[in-house]
Amino acid sequence: MQRWGRQFEVVAVCDRHVAAARELAAELGVPAERVFEEVGEMLEVLTSGGGSGGRPSPRPCPTGRGHAEQGASVAGSGCDGGEGRIGLDAVVICTIHDEHAAAAIAAADRGLHVFVEKPMATSLADCEAMVAAAERTGVVLMVGQNQRYKANYRAVKRLIDSGELGPIRAIRVESNGAR
Repeated sequence: MQRWGRQFEVVAVCDRHVAAARELAAELGVPAERVFEEVGEMLEVLTSGGGSGGRPSPRPCPTGRGHAEQGASVAGSGCDGGEGRIGLDAVVICTIHDEHAAAAIAAADRGLHVFVEKPMATSLADCEAMVAAAERTGVVLMVGQNQRYKANYRAVKRLIDSGELGPIRAIRVESNGAR
């Protein structure tokens, strides 16, 4: 399996398009038996046998950056699960938008940290349910806001935080794709 330093290891790939999942898994060095078509099956197979009721105890979330292909859920691990188990710590969810909530909640309910691509979900109720699941199970839920660390947005954030502009009532951002 491919490792990204000591930060994490991709241990499974899940995609409703199995051929795409197999291709990504091969590229990442993930064994064929860890390619799944359904998120629920992946979570069941990779988290069964740990903790009470098959649910592993949450562990600290590994740091670092990863990459997932659009449309795939990629399961990542930061440690050895011991006793022959895969040490699944977290999942990256980059499915179609209306599937984000169900996959994130299912992963959180299994004690897995969740990184979900934006948008977080398709409704406020789903977003609130995702947050509630993470809080209930003590896992980290992070939404991938890929613009967050761009220099121009950080500069605007510093300006707003400084109070120099006064109270902000609304913001509209247009981007021409400049870096």
